[in-house]
Amino acid sequence: MDNPFLDYFNSISSKLTARTTEFSYRTDLENLLNTIKNNKSIKVIQESSKEKDEIGRPDFQVKISEAMLGHIETKKITDNLDNFIKTEQIEKYGKIIIDETLFEIANKNLDNFAVLRVDSIFSEFFATKPKLIEKPESLSEILAIQAKNFKYLITEYLKTEKDLTFKSRLLGLVLEPDDIPESISWKVQNIIDILNNVDYEKLHKELLFSKMKEFQEQDPYIYFYEHFLSSYDKSKRVEKGVFYTPLPVVHFIVKSVKSVLKDQFSKSGFADAGITVLDFAAGTGTFYLETFKEALNEVDKALKNEFIRKNLLKNFYGFEFLIAPYTIAHLKLSQYLEEQGDHFVVADNENELKDRINFFMKKSSKEITNTLKLEDSKYWNIESAKNELKRINIEEYIRNYTMKVFDNHKIFYHPAGKFEVVNPILIKNKLHINPKQFFDNVPEEVYNFEIGGYQVIEKYLKARKNKYLTLDEINHLKKVIISLELTIQQMKKIDKETKDWI
Repeated sequence: MDNPFLDYFNSISSKLTARTTEFSYRTDLENLLNTIKNNKSIKVIQESSKEKDEIGRPDFQVKISEAMLGHIETKKITDNLDNFIKTEQIEKYGKIIIDETLFEIANKNLDNFAVLRVDSIFSEFFATKPKLIEKPESLSEILAIQAKNFKYLITEYLKTEKDLTFKSRLLGLVLEPDDIPESISWKVQNIIDILNNVDYEKLHKELLFSKMKEFQEQDPYIYFYEHFLSSYDKSKRVEKGVFYTPLPVVHFIVKSVKSVLKDQFSKSGFADAGITVLDFAAGTGTFYLETFKEALNEVDKALKNEFIRKNLLKNFYGFEFLIAPYTIAHLKLSQYLEEQGDHFVVADNENELKDRINFFMKKSSKEITNTLKLEDSKYWNIESAKNELKRINIEEYIRNYTMKVFDNHKIFYHPAGKFEVVNPILIKNKLHINPKQFFDNVPEEVYNFEIGGYQVIEKYLKARKNKYLTLDEINHLKKVIISLELTIQQMKKIDKETKDWI
């Protein structure tokens, strides 16, 4: 009876010299694996020889019906496997470590126990059935690991490769399959294999809005992305501020805004033709979608699709600057619209179909101007006012600007030179801090300006009541007065341009 292990050992023993490498025995191992595999559908794929400086790619892939069973990494026979077991390369994959030194190849004296042990491991490995991925959380975690590994491979490649064409195409995100270097193309194929191993029917059911209960605490799309990001890089959440508002809170806010629209602006709600929804940090589209759903609840079901085309698709805008949540938002919105019984386009290109949702990638506000007419002076006036507001509220600008206009806000000093805050009060544009000392030329609207329900200037002075203001505090208050005055000017400008919007 043929012994595949004996054939294997005889073959590699004949090649064992001081100059042999791990590559010298690859074909012998491939032949052994193909002989002992218990299913003809299993494919053992030997990777081509690694290029110089290439790292990370396993030596063998084992597949069944294009689904990945696993990877096999080989090392030189004389190597000590203990030096490799805990390396980053091995940690990235499931670990089956077979120490070939157990076979005592040099003496051609096969250790039967070792052979049985290895045969048993491979038999169990080949008998494994690839489990299809059914849950969003499982897929997100697996893809996060693959994305992290892929990033590492690309980073290492760019350190050593001088191919500027590849770099430019990579940065431009226009890579064609033939443009991907062989040293990293295997990882792309690896990710494709994972996606081929997804039970999309069950995964799709997990992401159906129709399966979500009212006020369910977890949006499956948010969970998918947050779980992915946590697995990929937890620090990225802090760096980019990627923490999403829980759905119950979103519901409360949306209902509150609707109440304001009705009570203070005499609107019917989000479905009113005069309402425009703008979400400038839309993330995965949660607020955007909830206002969308709220508007649909306000119209007759028979008119739903017509209402979507004539109102929502024209009046709802979302903007996001991170590619990952932007992509998740597209998936979410597409799925929701599909469940409405009609098909719409989620797009960010004005050349696409007219029936689309305006959800844009945002680098700056200028990128939305392709949906506006150049002669639309209202937009440009608002854009100008917005930029001025930014400029006004940058501390360095205020520091430089206010030094030039301090004379407009003089303070009359008490002869003793102490500036005690007794009872702050504004009388005829004079902001008194005590009966004898006051700031001059303070507009009433500046004194009454509120942020968060508090009058800014009054709060500043009351916090210092019965205390003496230092010169730094006096100068700071002057800066605040001027900053608020300029801010109010720009707010009036914006109000003027948008008075017909509501």
